[in-house]
Amino acid sequence: MLPEYNPGTLIFVDPEKAVEYRKEAIDVLTDTKEATFKRYAEEPEHGEMLKALNPNWNEP
Repeated sequence: MLPEYNPGTLIFVDPEKAVEYRKEAIDVLTDTKEATFKRYAEEPEHGEMLKALNPNWNEP
């Protein structure tokens, strides 16, 4: 079972560690410099991707 993150949860990030399958990562959008918290996943129709954990997040 994967962890859930509730509002207010502190997230500690190791910028030296590579992201692993089904692990979380911070993603910085190149156009807006906005940081988002996502999970690395593989989906048959999309291949490898960072998937938003927030169900209300609209992918750009």
